[in-house]
Amino acid sequence: METLDLNHNKLSGSVPENVIGHFNQLRSLYLQQNSFTGSLPADVGQLKNLNDLLVSDNNLSGEIPRELGICSVLEYLDMARNSFQGKIPLSFSSLRGIQFLDLSCNNLSGTIPKELQHLSALLTLNLSFNYLEGEVVPSGGVFKNVNGISITGNKKLCGGIPQLQLPPCSVVESAKHGKGKYPSIKIIIAISIAGVSCLAFIVASVLLYRRKKTIMKSSSTSLGYGFLRVSYNSKQLTPIVHGDLKPSNVLLDDDMVAHVGDFGLAKLLPEANDIMSSDQTSSRLMMGSIGYVAPGTLPYVFFLDPKKYGLGGSMWPQGDVYSYGILFLEMFTGKRPTEHMFLDGLSLHSFSKMALPEQVMEIADSNLVGESGEAINNIANHGDVEGRMQHCLASIARIGVACSEESPGDRMDIKDVVMELNIIKEVFLGVGIHGERHIRMQLPAEGTSHLGGD
Repeated sequence: METLDLNHNKLSGSVPENVIGHFNQLRSLYLQQNSFTGSLPADVGQLKNLNDLLVSDNNLSGEIPRELGICSVLEYLDMARNSFQGKIPLSFSSLRGIQFLDLSCNNLSGTIPKELQHLSALLTLNLSFNYLEGEVVPSGGVFKNVNGISITGNKKLCGGIPQLQLPPCSVVESAKHGKGKYPSIKIIIAISIAGVSCLAFIVASVLLYRRKKTIMKSSSTSLGYGFLRVSYNSKQLTPIVHGDLKPSNVLLDDDMVAHVGDFGLAKLLPEANDIMSSDQTSSRLMMGSIGYVAPGTLPYVFFLDPKKYGLGGSMWPQGDVYSYGILFLEMFTGKRPTEHMFLDGLSLHSFSKMALPEQVMEIADSNLVGESGEAINNIANHGDVEGRMQHCLASIARIGVACSEESPGDRMDIKDVVMELNIIKEVFLGVGIHGERHIRMQLPAEGTSHLGGD
Protein backbone atom coordinates (compact mmCIF):
# COMPACT_ATOMS: atom_id res chain seq x y z
CA MET A 1 0.00 0.00 0.00
CA GLU A 2 1.37 3.37 -0.99
CA THR A 3 -1.53 5.64 0.04
CA LEU A 4 -3.66 5.60 3.19
CA ASP A 5 -6.37 8.25 3.06
CA LEU A 6 -8.56 8.58 6.16
CA ASN A 7 -9.03 12.34 6.01
CA HIS A 8 -12.21 14.19 6.86
CA ASN A 9 -13.91 11.46 8.89
CA LYS A 10 -15.04 11.28 12.48
CA LEU A 11 -12.24 9.07 13.70
CA SER A 12 -11.24 9.51 17.32
CA GLY A 13 -8.88 8.05 19.88
CA SER A 14 -5.15 7.80 19.49
CA VAL A 15 -3.23 6.91 16.38
CA PRO A 16 -2.21 3.23 16.90
CA GLU A 17 1.49 2.95 17.66
CA ASN A 18 2.11 -0.33 15.86
CA VAL A 19 -0.10 0.10 12.81
CA ILE A 20 1.89 2.78 11.00
CA GLY A 21 5.06 0.72 11.07
CA HIS A 22 3.39 -2.09 9.15
CA PHE A 23 2.98 0.14 6.09
CA ASN A 24 6.65 0.63 5.40
CA GLN A 25 6.01 1.20 1.68
CA LEU A 26 3.57 4.04 2.39
CA ARG A 27 4.17 7.20 0.39
CA SER A 28 1.12 9.24 1.41
CA LEU A 29 -0.66 9.26 4.78
CA TYR A 30 -3.72 11.48 5.14
CA LEU A 31 -5.20 11.67 8.66
CA GLN A 32 -6.29 15.30 8.64
CA GLN A 33 -9.66 16.64 9.78
CA ASN A 34 -10.51 13.96 12.32
CA SER A 35 -10.59 13.89 16.11
CA PHE A 36 -7.44 11.95 16.91
CA THR A 37 -5.98 12.60 20.35
CA GLY A 38 -2.75 11.77 22.13
CA SER A 39 0.68 11.91 20.59
CA LEU A 40 1.84 11.04 17.11
CA PRO A 41 3.61 7.65 17.35
CA ALA A 42 7.38 7.72 17.08
CA ASP A 43 7.35 4.79 14.68
CA VAL A 44 6.19 7.20 11.97
CA GLY A 45 9.92 7.49 11.42
CA GLN A 46 9.89 3.98 9.98
CA LEU A 47 8.01 5.26 6.92
CA LYS A 48 11.21 6.00 5.03
CA ASN A 49 9.43 6.24 1.68
CA LEU A 50 6.88 8.77 2.93
CA ASN A 51 6.39 11.81 0.70
CA ASP A 52 3.22 13.32 2.19
CA LEU A 53 2.10 13.37 5.83
CA LEU A 54 -1.02 15.33 6.73
CA VAL A 55 -2.30 15.21 10.33
CA SER A 56 -3.73 18.73 10.56
CA ASP A 57 -7.03 19.62 12.23
CA ASN A 58 -6.99 16.99 14.97
CA ASN A 59 -6.44 17.13 18.71
CA LEU A 60 -2.98 15.62 18.73
CA SER A 61 -0.65 16.70 21.52
CA GLY A 62 2.76 16.00 23.00
CA GLU A 63 6.05 16.72 21.29
CA ILE A 64 6.59 16.39 17.56
CA PRO A 65 8.44 13.09 17.07
CA ARG A 66 12.09 13.77 16.28
CA GLU A 67 11.98 10.49 14.34
CA LEU A 68 10.27 12.39 11.53
CA GLY A 69 13.74 13.57 10.57
CA ILE A 70 14.46 10.04 9.36
CA CYS A 71 11.83 10.44 6.63
CA SER A 72 14.42 11.95 4.34
CA VAL A 73 12.23 11.96 1.22
CA LEU A 74 9.34 13.76 2.92
CA GLU A 75 8.11 16.63 0.76
CA TYR A 76 4.82 17.73 2.30
CA LEU A 77 4.31 17.88 6.09
CA ASP A 78 1.16 19.47 7.53
CA MET A 79 0.71 19.32 11.32
CA ALA A 80 -1.29 22.53 11.71
CA ARG A 81 -4.14 23.16 14.13
CA ASN A 82 -3.31 20.61 16.80
CA SER A 83 -1.89 20.95 20.29
CA PHE A 84 1.70 19.87 19.71
CA GLN A 85 4.10 21.36 22.22
CA GLY A 86 7.79 21.59 22.92
CA LYS A 87 10.45 22.73 20.49
CA ILE A 88 10.70 22.32 16.74
CA PRO A 89 12.85 19.18 16.35
CA LEU A 90 16.39 19.84 15.19
CA SER A 91 16.10 16.61 13.22
CA PHE A 92 13.97 18.53 10.70
CA SER A 93 17.27 19.79 9.30
CA SER A 94 17.60 16.34 7.70
CA LEU A 95 14.45 16.80 5.61
CA ARG A 96 16.42 17.83 2.52
CA GLY A 97 13.51 17.30 0.15
CA ILE A 98 10.84 19.09 2.19
CA GLN A 99 8.92 21.66 0.15
CA PHE A 100 5.96 22.44 2.41
CA LEU A 101 6.09 22.58 6.21
CA ASP A 102 3.11 23.78 8.25
CA LEU A 103 3.34 23.74 12.05
CA SER A 104 0.95 26.63 12.63
CA CYS A 105 -1.67 26.92 15.38
CA ASN A 106 0.00 24.67 17.93
CA ASN A 107 1.69 25.27 21.28
CA LEU A 108 5.29 25.10 20.11
CA SER A 109 7.87 27.07 22.07
CA GLY A 110 11.55 27.89 21.99
CA THR A 111 13.45 29.51 19.16
CA ILE A 112 13.28 28.92 15.42
CA PRO A 113 16.12 26.51 14.55
CA LYS A 114 18.65 28.27 12.36
CA GLU A 115 19.19 24.97 10.54
CA LEU A 116 15.86 25.44 8.74
CA GLN A 117 17.49 28.01 6.47
CA HIS A 118 19.57 25.24 4.91
CA LEU A 119 16.53 23.35 3.59
CA SER A 120 17.07 24.42 0.01
CA ALA A 121 13.91 22.76 -1.35
CA LEU A 122 11.61 24.42 1.21
CA LEU A 123 9.20 26.82 -0.49
CA THR A 124 6.55 27.33 2.21
CA LEU A 125 7.10 27.51 5.97
CA ASN A 126 4.22 28.33 8.31
CA LEU A 127 5.07 28.68 12.00
CA SER A 128 2.34 31.17 12.84
CA PHE A 129 0.33 31.26 16.05
CA ASN A 130 2.61 29.36 18.39
CA TYR A 131 4.67 30.51 21.35
CA LEU A 132 8.01 30.81 19.62
CA GLU A 133 10.36 33.43 21.00
CA GLY A 134 13.74 35.04 20.70
CA GLU A 135 15.65 36.42 17.75
CA VAL A 136 14.89 35.10 14.28
CA VAL A 137 18.45 34.14 13.45
CA PRO A 138 17.89 32.33 10.11
CA SER A 139 18.21 34.63 7.11
CA GLY A 140 18.83 32.30 4.18
CA GLY A 141 16.71 29.83 2.25
CA VAL A 142 12.98 30.29 2.67
CA PHE A 143 13.61 33.09 5.18
CA LYS A 144 14.66 35.34 2.30
CA ASN A 145 11.20 35.02 0.76
CA VAL A 146 8.67 36.87 2.90
CA ASN A 147 5.89 35.44 0.75
CA GLY A 148 6.97 31.91 1.60
CA ILE A 149 7.17 32.23 5.37
CA SER A 150 4.58 33.08 8.02
CA ILE A 151 5.46 33.68 11.68
CA THR A 152 2.47 35.82 12.62
CA GLY A 153 1.08 35.39 16.11
CA ASN A 154 4.37 34.65 17.89
CA LYS A 155 4.46 37.75 20.06
CA LYS A 156 7.90 37.14 21.52
CA LEU A 157 9.80 36.85 18.25
CA CYS A 158 12.11 39.71 17.32
CA GLY A 159 14.81 40.75 14.90
CA GLY A 160 15.20 38.90 11.62
CA ILE A 161 15.39 40.46 8.18
CA PRO A 162 13.58 43.84 7.87
CA GLN A 163 10.93 42.41 5.54
CA LEU A 164 9.56 40.27 8.37
CA GLN A 165 8.57 43.51 10.14
CA LEU A 166 9.39 42.18 13.60
CA PRO A 167 10.26 44.47 16.49
CA PRO A 168 13.90 44.90 17.42
CA CYS A 169 15.07 42.48 20.05
CA SER A 170 15.01 43.68 23.64
CA VAL A 171 18.13 44.71 25.46
CA VAL A 172 18.17 41.35 27.21
CA GLU A 173 18.01 39.41 23.94
CA SER A 174 20.66 41.62 22.36
CA ALA A 175 22.94 41.05 25.31
CA LYS A 176 22.48 37.29 25.00
CA HIS A 177 23.70 37.44 21.42
CA GLY A 178 26.73 39.54 22.34
CA LYS A 179 25.62 42.86 20.90
CA GLY A 180 27.03 45.01 23.64
CA LYS A 181 26.41 45.85 27.25
CA TYR A 182 24.83 49.22 26.69
CA PRO A 183 23.10 49.12 23.32
CA SER A 184 21.18 52.05 21.95
CA ILE A 185 17.81 51.37 20.40
CA LYS A 186 16.46 53.27 17.41
CA ILE A 187 13.23 54.94 18.31
CA ILE A 188 10.23 53.35 16.64
CA ILE A 189 6.85 54.98 16.89
CA ALA A 190 4.42 52.23 17.77
CA ILE A 191 0.69 52.64 17.91
CA SER A 192 0.83 51.25 21.40
CA ILE A 193 0.51 52.70 24.88
CA ALA A 194 4.03 51.50 25.59
CA GLY A 195 5.47 54.05 23.20
CA VAL A 196 7.13 57.25 24.06
CA SER A 197 9.02 56.85 20.91
CA CYS A 198 7.99 60.22 19.50
CA LEU A 199 11.01 61.19 21.57
CA ALA A 200 12.91 61.07 18.30
CA PHE A 201 11.23 64.33 17.36
CA ILE A 202 11.34 66.36 20.53
CA VAL A 203 14.65 65.37 22.07
CA ALA A 204 16.37 65.92 18.76
CA SER A 205 14.97 69.43 18.82
CA VAL A 206 16.25 69.97 22.37
CA LEU A 207 19.74 68.86 21.55
CA LEU A 208 19.66 70.47 18.14
CA TYR A 209 19.75 74.09 19.16
CA ARG A 210 21.86 73.45 22.26
CA ARG A 211 24.55 71.73 20.20
CA LYS A 212 24.01 73.58 16.93
CA LYS A 213 27.67 74.53 16.60
CA THR A 214 28.63 70.91 16.14
CA ILE A 215 25.63 69.20 14.59
CA MET A 216 23.97 71.72 12.29
CA LYS A 217 24.94 71.81 8.64
CA SER A 218 23.29 75.19 8.13
CA SER A 219 21.22 77.55 10.23
CA SER A 220 18.51 77.79 7.59
CA THR A 221 17.52 74.15 8.04
CA SER A 222 18.01 73.83 11.79
CA LEU A 223 14.39 73.22 12.60
CA GLY A 224 14.02 71.04 9.55
CA TYR A 225 16.43 68.61 11.17
CA GLY A 226 14.26 68.67 14.27
CA PHE A 227 11.47 67.00 12.39
CA LEU A 228 13.26 63.71 12.03
CA ARG A 229 12.58 60.81 9.79
CA VAL A 230 10.53 58.55 12.01
CA SER A 231 9.76 54.96 11.17
CA TYR A 232 6.47 53.24 11.82
CA ASN A 233 6.17 49.66 13.01
CA SER A 234 2.84 48.78 14.55
CA LYS A 235 3.01 45.06 13.85
CA GLN A 236 3.92 42.72 16.65
CA LEU A 237 5.97 45.25 18.52
CA THR A 238 7.04 44.07 21.96
CA PRO A 239 6.32 47.12 24.11
CA ILE A 240 9.20 48.40 26.24
CA VAL A 241 9.02 50.74 29.22
CA HIS A 242 12.28 52.69 29.49
CA GLY A 243 11.82 54.12 32.98
CA ASP A 244 14.44 56.88 32.82
CA LEU A 245 13.85 59.15 29.84
CA LYS A 246 15.89 62.35 30.03
CA PRO A 247 18.09 64.41 27.68
CA SER A 248 21.32 62.67 28.65
CA ASN A 249 19.86 59.31 27.61
CA VAL A 250 19.09 60.44 24.07
CA LEU A 251 21.84 60.73 21.47
CA LEU A 252 21.84 61.86 17.86
CA ASP A 253 23.97 60.10 15.29
CA ASP A 254 25.58 61.68 12.24
CA ASP A 255 22.32 61.34 10.32
CA MET A 256 20.34 63.10 13.06
CA VAL A 257 18.55 59.88 14.00
CA ALA A 258 17.71 59.68 17.69
CA HIS A 259 18.84 56.73 19.78
CA VAL A 260 17.87 55.96 23.36
CA GLY A 261 20.65 54.60 25.52
CA ASP A 262 21.08 53.44 29.12
CA PHE A 263 18.29 50.88 29.38
CA GLY A 264 19.22 50.08 32.98
CA LEU A 265 15.61 50.47 34.08
CA ALA A 266 14.03 49.21 30.87
CA LYS A 267 11.43 46.50 31.18
CA LEU A 268 9.24 44.64 28.73
CA LEU A 269 5.64 45.64 29.17
CA PRO A 270 3.41 42.77 30.34
CA GLU A 271 0.55 41.58 28.20
CA ALA A 272 -2.77 43.22 29.02
CA ASN A 273 -4.12 40.11 30.75
CA ASP A 274 -0.99 39.90 32.88
CA ILE A 275 -1.27 43.43 34.22
CA MET A 276 -4.19 42.81 36.54
CA SER A 277 -2.67 39.61 37.90
CA SER A 278 0.77 41.08 38.54
CA ASP A 279 1.64 41.35 42.22
CA GLN A 280 5.23 42.46 41.88
CA THR A 281 6.12 45.30 44.19
CA SER A 282 9.33 47.07 45.04
CA SER A 283 8.36 50.24 46.87
CA ARG A 284 11.94 51.04 47.79
CA LEU A 285 13.17 51.15 44.22
CA MET A 286 13.77 54.61 42.83
CA MET A 287 12.67 54.72 39.20
CA GLY A 288 13.80 57.50 36.91
CA SER A 289 15.53 60.82 37.48
CA ILE A 290 14.27 63.67 39.64
CA GLY A 291 12.49 66.25 37.54
CA TYR A 292 11.59 63.75 34.82
CA VAL A 293 10.01 60.99 36.88
CA ALA A 294 6.21 61.06 37.13
CA PRO A 295 4.57 62.26 40.37
CA GLY A 296 3.94 59.35 42.70
CA THR A 297 6.83 57.27 41.43
CA LEU A 298 9.19 58.17 44.27
CA PRO A 299 9.57 55.39 46.82
CA TYR A 300 8.00 57.17 49.77
CA VAL A 301 4.56 57.25 48.15
CA PHE A 302 4.23 53.46 47.92
CA PHE A 303 0.71 53.60 49.32
CA LEU A 304 -0.69 54.89 46.01
CA ASP A 305 -2.33 52.55 43.53
CA PRO A 306 0.55 51.09 41.47
CA LYS A 307 -1.74 50.32 38.53
CA LYS A 308 -2.68 54.01 38.37
CA TYR A 309 0.67 55.63 39.03
CA GLY A 310 3.16 52.98 37.89
CA LEU A 311 4.88 52.52 41.22
CA GLY A 312 7.25 49.98 42.63
CA GLY A 313 8.51 47.02 40.64
CA SER A 314 5.73 47.22 38.07
CA MET A 315 6.75 49.79 35.48
CA TRP A 316 4.01 51.29 33.32
CA PRO A 317 4.21 53.34 30.12
CA GLN A 318 2.34 56.32 31.58
CA GLY A 319 5.52 57.21 33.47
CA ASP A 320 7.47 57.40 30.21
CA VAL A 321 4.74 59.60 28.73
CA TYR A 322 5.17 62.00 31.64
CA SER A 323 8.95 62.12 31.16
CA TYR A 324 8.38 62.71 27.47
CA GLY A 325 6.12 65.69 28.25
CA ILE A 326 8.71 67.23 30.55
CA LEU A 327 11.36 66.84 27.86
CA PHE A 328 9.01 68.55 25.45
CA LEU A 329 8.54 71.51 27.80
CA GLU A 330 12.26 71.73 28.47
CA MET A 331 12.88 71.98 24.75
CA PHE A 332 10.18 74.63 24.44
CA THR A 333 11.09 76.85 27.40
CA GLY A 334 14.81 76.20 27.67
CA LYS A 335 14.30 75.59 31.39
CA ARG A 336 15.15 72.42 33.26
CA PRO A 337 12.50 70.98 35.58
CA THR A 338 14.98 71.13 38.48
CA GLU A 339 15.73 74.87 38.29
CA HIS A 340 15.46 76.88 41.50
CA MET A 341 12.49 78.88 40.23
CA PHE A 342 10.30 75.79 40.45
CA LEU A 343 9.49 75.88 44.16
CA ASP A 344 6.41 76.25 46.36
CA GLY A 345 4.08 74.36 44.06
CA LEU A 346 5.36 75.89 40.83
CA SER A 347 6.65 73.32 38.34
CA LEU A 348 7.73 73.35 34.73
CA HIS A 349 4.34 71.84 33.90
CA SER A 350 2.27 74.45 35.75
CA PHE A 351 4.53 77.28 34.53
CA SER A 352 3.88 76.25 30.93
CA LYS A 353 0.20 75.54 31.44
CA MET A 354 -0.47 79.01 32.84
CA ALA A 355 1.01 80.59 29.72
CA LEU A 356 -1.36 78.83 27.34
CA PRO A 357 -2.54 80.11 25.02
CA GLU A 358 -2.01 83.91 25.01
CA GLN A 359 1.42 84.12 26.68
CA VAL A 360 3.02 81.21 24.89
CA MET A 361 5.61 83.38 23.14
CA GLU A 362 6.64 84.91 26.45
CA ILE A 363 7.83 81.61 27.89
CA ALA A 364 9.32 80.20 24.69
CA ASP A 365 13.10 79.96 24.60
CA SER A 366 14.44 82.90 22.60
CA ASN A 367 16.86 80.60 20.75
CA LEU A 368 13.98 78.41 19.62
CA VAL A 369 11.83 81.35 18.53
CA GLY A 370 14.66 82.93 16.56
CA GLU A 371 15.66 79.74 14.79
CA SER A 372 12.05 78.82 14.09
CA GLY A 373 11.38 82.10 12.35
CA GLU A 374 14.53 81.88 10.25
CA ALA A 375 13.81 78.27 9.31
CA ILE A 376 10.27 79.07 8.21
CA ASN A 377 11.48 81.95 6.06
CA ASN A 378 13.98 79.70 4.34
CA ILE A 379 11.76 76.63 3.99
CA ALA A 380 8.48 78.19 2.89
CA ASN A 381 8.22 81.85 1.92
CA HIS A 382 4.46 82.20 1.92
CA GLY A 383 1.74 82.86 4.44
CA ASP A 384 1.83 84.51 7.83
CA VAL A 385 5.27 83.48 9.06
CA GLU A 386 4.93 84.87 12.57
CA GLY A 387 1.43 83.50 12.98
CA ARG A 388 2.41 80.07 11.73
CA MET A 389 5.42 79.98 14.04
CA GLN A 390 3.35 80.97 17.07
CA HIS A 391 0.66 78.45 16.21
CA CYS A 392 3.22 75.65 15.96
CA LEU A 393 4.99 76.61 19.17
CA ALA A 394 1.70 76.82 21.05
CA SER A 395 0.75 73.39 19.77
CA ILE A 396 4.08 71.98 20.90
CA ALA A 397 3.67 73.49 24.36
CA ARG A 398 0.13 72.14 24.57
CA ILE A 399 1.35 68.61 23.83
CA GLY A 400 4.04 68.88 26.50
CA VAL A 401 1.50 70.03 29.07
CA ALA A 402 -0.97 67.29 28.11
CA CYS A 403 1.67 64.58 28.42
CA SER A 404 2.90 65.76 31.82
CA GLU A 405 -0.42 65.93 33.66
CA GLU A 406 -0.17 64.65 37.24
CA SER A 407 -2.83 61.98 36.84
CA PRO A 408 -1.89 59.25 34.32
CA GLY A 409 -5.48 59.09 33.14
CA ASP A 410 -5.34 62.73 32.07
CA ARG A 411 -2.18 62.37 30.01
CA MET A 412 -2.32 62.52 26.24
CA ASP A 413 -2.50 59.23 24.38
CA ILE A 414 0.70 58.58 22.47
CA LYS A 415 -1.30 57.80 19.32
CA ASP A 416 -2.70 61.33 19.40
CA VAL A 417 0.78 62.73 20.00
CA VAL A 418 2.02 61.08 16.82
CA MET A 419 -0.86 62.47 14.80
CA GLU A 420 -0.49 65.98 16.22
CA LEU A 421 3.26 66.06 15.61
CA ASN A 422 2.77 65.16 11.97
CA ILE A 423 0.22 67.94 11.61
CA ILE A 424 2.48 70.45 13.37
CA LYS A 425 5.33 69.51 11.06
CA GLU A 426 3.20 70.11 7.98
CA VAL A 427 1.90 73.41 9.31
CA PHE A 428 5.44 74.47 10.18
CA LEU A 429 6.74 73.62 6.72
CA GLY A 430 3.59 74.86 5.00
CA VAL A 431 3.32 71.68 2.97
CA GLY A 432 1.04 68.68 2.73
CA ILE A 433 -2.70 68.31 3.06
CA HIS A 434 -2.73 68.90 6.81
CA GLY A 435 -0.37 71.84 6.57
CA GLU A 436 -2.35 73.72 3.94
CA ARG A 437 -5.68 72.99 5.63
CA HIS A 438 -4.54 74.07 9.08
CA ILE A 439 -2.86 77.21 7.80
CA ARG A 440 -6.07 78.30 6.11
CA MET A 441 -8.37 77.32 8.95
CA GLN A 442 -6.43 78.11 12.10
CA LEU A 443 -4.28 81.17 11.42
CA PRO A 444 -6.20 84.27 12.58
CA ALA A 445 -6.84 87.43 10.70
CA GLU A 446 -4.09 90.03 10.60
CA GLY A 447 -3.93 92.16 13.72
CA THR A 448 -5.25 89.62 16.20
CA SER A 449 -3.11 88.36 19.04
CA HIS A 450 -4.80 85.10 20.06
CA LEU A 451 -2.98 82.43 18.13
CA GLY A 452 -2.73 79.52 20.52
CA GLY A 453 -6.34 78.57 21.02
CA ASP A 454 -7.93 75.28 20.11
